[in-house]
Amino acid sequence: MFYSTAFHEMVHSTGHAKRLKRDGVVNMDRKGSQKYAKEELVAEIGASILNATYGTFDNTKHLNVAYVQNWLDALKNDPKIIIEASKDSKKAVDYILKSAI
Repeated sequence: MFYSTAFHEMVHSTGHAKRLKRDGVVNMDRKGSQKYAKEELVAEIGASILNATYGTFDNTKHLNVAYVQNWLDALKNDPKIIIEASKDSKKAVDYILKSAI
């Protein structure tokens, strides 16, 4: 769980205005909102990619039902959110990997 959490937070950090300037970070919205759910998806997808890249497959069962329900609600409201979140995740992971060199 350590690496999953660390990678999740690293992905969030790439959204800062001086980095990738991701809307879900720069213009943070209330928990449970569509924007919040998308940013959390970005962080989780990015963390999964980083776990796969480094072979650090942590147990991610720590996610609670309310957290996942927020994603499901966001996806019901806008199915394209998964594509947008995946694109943002790739940018974040690329940023992190480039910075690690």
